[in-house]
Amino acid sequence: MKARFAIALILLAACAKPPAPKVIPAARSTNTLTPVASVAKTIAEPRIRVGMLSDQASVSFPRVDGGYYLITDSGASTLRRGFFDTAPLSETTIRYAVQASAISDKPSAEAFANKLQVDTGQRVDAIFDPAAGLYRILAGDFADTQSAQPLRNQLIAGGYGKDMLVVRRPTDQPFERRHQIVDDEGQRYTLAGESVLVMPMAAETITIDQKRYRTAARIFINNRGLLNIINELNLEDYLRGVVRKRGTDHDVRRKADRRALHCDLRRRDL
Repeated sequence: MKARFAIALILLAACAKPPAPKVIPAARSTNTLTPVASVAKTIAEPRIRVGMLSDQASVSFPRVDGGYYLITDSGASTLRRGFFDTAPLSETTIRYAVQASAISDKPSAEAFANKLQVDTGQRVDAIFDPAAGLYRILAGDFADTQSAQPLRNQLIAGGYGKDMLVVRRPTDQPFERRHQIVDDEGQRYTLAGESVLVMPMAAETITIDQKRYRTAARIFINNRGLLNIINELNLEDYLRGVVRKRGTDHDVRRKADRRALHCDLRRRDL
């Protein structure tokens, strides 16, 4: 009887499943996108924003010593890898219009847009530009700038103005203002918001389109769902670069100062 009992125990032990091995989670790499409570590097005021690239389907930043700060309205993170940022509408088609005016108050802008639509028979929109605080009156919807020229000439001949620009239209396709980040090891992240400030943690310059610029870059999602890339830096750093290129006399510095004061976000949505 004892022998049978011992044999049964042996058989049960043989059939029992071995204990599952303990799974130890892999340590998170500090090179990945990591939220931080504070940023050790800042851009002194006043800041200058100079347009570099517009309507890009994507933009890339190479891996650099120390990595980058990525700063949005909701907080800051570090990323110690190179990365791509892809636009929400990377395959959108650019359309063009004639900017007939820019008006500060909404009722006047809408009244002017309605009149212009009746006079021309063209599509006319009053598009609010938050950077300028103005409603831009866009007339027409064209595939290229050359096709928009007859309407521009018509509006000038009709007394609507002389300095009219042919500009890119906002897209009619809906999209979310989210930055799709992919680092150089293939990991993906999403950053919500209109813009991301990219600032090297150690270096004093940043590479934009294979050229080095001082301080930082800001990536904007424009109203066509594409990316505009802007060099963001302190006014003194901007002037130092201009003076180094063009001379050191007082007149050059004074002209550079005037030009710098007008460099703002105009290229964000143009």
